[in-house]
Amino acid sequence: MSLFYVTGISGMGKSEVLRELQTRGLKAYGVDEDSFGDWVNRNSGEIEVLEPKAGEGFNIHDWYKNHAWVLSKERIGQIANQANADNLNVFLCGTADGFDDCSNLFSKVVALHMDDPITLAARIQQREDIDFGKDPAELNRILEWQNNAEPHFRTMGAVILNASKPVQEIVDELLMIVADSQ
Repeated sequence: MSLFYVTGISGMGKSEVLRELQTRGLKAYGVDEDSFGDWVNRNSGEIEVLEPKAGEGFNIHDWYKNHAWVLSKERIGQIANQANADNLNVFLCGTADGFDDCSNLFSKVVALHMDDPITLAARIQQREDIDFGKDPAELNRILEWQNNAEPHFRTMGAVILNASKPVQEIVDELLMIVADSQ
């Protein structure tokens, strides 16, 4: 049937939506969790297999300046084709660069967004399974992204969902969007 992209900036609840979709027995993947992205060297354009790893002399901020997490058109194309072949709705939850190269693979884009920076900052600080954003510089970057996120996602043709709601309500709304698009 169709592949749906659930995206948003860090802290919006994409991983929670992924887990809730899976709990409900739906086919859902995570961009990060299931490796639907690649680290690409911004200077050479080459895919690198390395991951950012802390260690002596390692500066994560310098590493991010030189690398981008980019959607894999090939792997996303495979699940889009499989969704069509199996006549299933499939969800890909996450965020990465390179949307323009993959946009034709998605039936619909749904972006999670909230306007409240205090709630967003608290959510990021309380996450147990993700460290990104806990560093003050990273948190400031996320809060800057938040200011421009909704207009950016609208240029992608995204339907915007209020990410401040409980995850069950978000997924209920997501599934209504899916039903309405078919």
